[in-house]
Amino acid sequence: MESVVLLRDEQANLAWAVEESVADRADERVDRHERWTTAARPRPAPEPGAAPRYLVATEVPAHWYPLVPQVMAADQESNRLRLAGLVRDESFPQVPLGRLLGETDWLFEEEVPRSGIRVERARQFTRWQDGAPHSWITRRKVSGFGGGSSGLRFDVLDED
Repeated sequence: MESVVLLRDEQANLAWAVEESVADRADERVDRHERWTTAARPRPAPEPGAAPRYLVATEVPAHWYPLVPQVMAADQESNRLRLAGLVRDESFPQVPLGRLLGETDWLFEEEVPRSGIRVERARQFTRWQDGAPHSWITRRKVSGFGGGSSGLRFDVLDED
């Protein structure tokens, strides 16, 4: 039903929560990356001989949410990662569409290792000895596939 990858981005010096898929109102799977690439506006081709454009920051995919380090007030030493929204074209930060990220505001820093992790939410169904059906929703956490890159860069000359 739902899949979220938590990973480290060494280039941006951040951790990210990436919604791979979420459940829509009918509990059907929606691929967030596919939706983002379909909705992305094509960049206009540069005019021949045009000067390069200066970008303050590059665009981050809409299904990537930063996990910003925050010092815990209790001991003033340990950190936790707070889920933050990025302000994109609108004047307000976008919120996650899925339930996995919608149910928490922060994680302990140790929960996002360099190898990354994947958190999944799935339906389970079985029958008991008497044939009665039983269904429930499970969550599981599996090892990730390493770090990733959001493509976030600052102070860029765009020559394309």
